[in-house]
Amino acid sequence: MIYYVSKVFWRIAAPTNALVLISAIVAFWEVLHSPNYVAWLAAAVACGLVIGTFTPIGMALTVPLEYRFAFSPPDSRAPTDGIIFLAGSSIGEIATAAALSQDYPKARLIFSGFSATDPAHGWHKIFAQLGGDPARIIDIEPPRTTSEDALYAAALLKPKASERWILVTSAYHNAK
Repeated sequence: MIYYVSKVFWRIAAPTNALVLISAIVAFWEVLHSPNYVAWLAAAVACGLVIGTFTPIGMALTVPLEYRFAFSPPDSRAPTDGIIFLAGSSIGEIATAAALSQDYPKARLIFSGFSATDPAHGWHKIFAQLGGDPARIIDIEPPRTTSEDALYAAALLKPKASERWILVTSAYHNAK
């Protein structure tokens, strides 16, 4: 129960969301009390902020973040013990997983945040069609938070300090 309360609370209390809500309340308060052009402009801006914050339009604005930094492959001379894929369930992320699994045939493949082996989603079939070996996939119980994700991964993998891991993630993760 506390998990759901924290998600609802943070949806409202996150600094950017709180600022948007406060500006929207102030703008509409002004519109109701003085019908001038500045108040209407403030209300229009507040509506834009609310739409950008609480609809998929805000998510679309994160697309440039995905391609902001060039992909930097790790040093191929050093062996990689495993690859962790965080909360990715798009075709692009599955394609990246398949390509990396071919580049590092001995590395363990860990999917966290979604189930790559669940037949209902069909990701394992796509992964195989792209050249990956579904038998190498290790699914971590879908976590609810990043903290749980780290705890589950550490408990399952028991990594040593000498091991080398690659972390693959996205610029944006949907709030659960």
